Amino acid sequence: MKRLLLVSLLVGLYALSGLYVVRGNEQAVVRSFGRAQSQLVGSGLHFGWPWPMSQVDRVNLNETRTVTVGLGTADEVSDSDFLKPPAASRQSEYLTGDKNILNLQISVQFRIDDPRQFLLHHESPDRHLRFLTQSLVADVVARSGVDYVHPLGLNALRQLLTAEARRLAGIQGLGVFVEDVTLADVRPPVPVKQAFLDVSNARAEKERLMSEAQTMSERLLAQANAQASQLRDQAESTRAQALSAATAEASRFDALVDQFDKAAVPGTDARAQVREMTMQRLYWTTLEELLPKLARQIYVDGQKPIDLTIQRRDRP
Repeated sequence: MKRLLLVSLLVGLYALSGLYVVRGNEQAVVRSFGRAQSQLVGSGLHFGWPWPMSQVDRVNLNETRTVTVGLGTADEVSDSDFLKPPAASRQSEYLTGDKNILNLQISVQFRIDDPRQFLLHHESPDRHLRFLTQSLVADVVARSGVDYVHPLGLNALRQLLTAEARRLAGIQGLGVFVEDVTLADVRPPVPVKQAFLDVSNARAEKERLMSEAQTMSERLLAQANAQASQLRDQAESTRAQALSAATAEASRFDALVDQFDKAAVPGTDARAQVREMTMQRLYWTTLEELLPKLARQIYVDGQKPIDLTIQRRDRP
């Protein structure tokens, strides 16, 4: 009897091994007798065949994973690198389109998009994605110049590599969604490192000079605009003053003409006489204003007569 109870207890415990829990941010792929079920199992408590007849693989769909391609310290040689295989120390070397060598470290961030493809279609999706990215980077860098890769086109390369890696991962059915492919480290080889540094310094100096020239241009343009605005204001003020003075002179002349008309008697020469007297008065007034301002010397020919008449009274 006791043996029967013990056997029943062991069988019950073995059957309970078929219970499994899937967390809220996970999905599970269940394989019964080696064949995967067509439906993914969501979060909660589930029961299936006990081990080893059933296998449950849980996948966190919200987890961001990272794959690194290349060696970040490939240009740093230490004593321990002496006995390493040559391939291990050259995994980060890439040939550019203009026949230069750069050491790159690429960081690939991805998340699992299709758990069935990720777990069942490939033995090692992470490794497959690493080789895919390595091949893609080699192709893109081989079609780019060294200045574009280091460092002018990093943002454009990042967008291109991300889009291509995402497309290729979908075509090959890796079951992953590539979120970002970043050139985390770009370094020249040690023998030409100083030359690259000189080029970078020259590029920085060029940018500095261009920035200073742009600043100077903007400052001079602002000064020129201010001077032009000041000249326009002065011209407008002078124009307004001249217009006001001309308007006043015109008003006085109109008043003078009105006086001529009022003083004129029909059938007589009164208007002409008044006009002649008025013009003489204006003439002398103008001379009183102009003569004190004349400070020039006039040279005349002594052999010729000089007409000093200021005002002629030519009568018809």
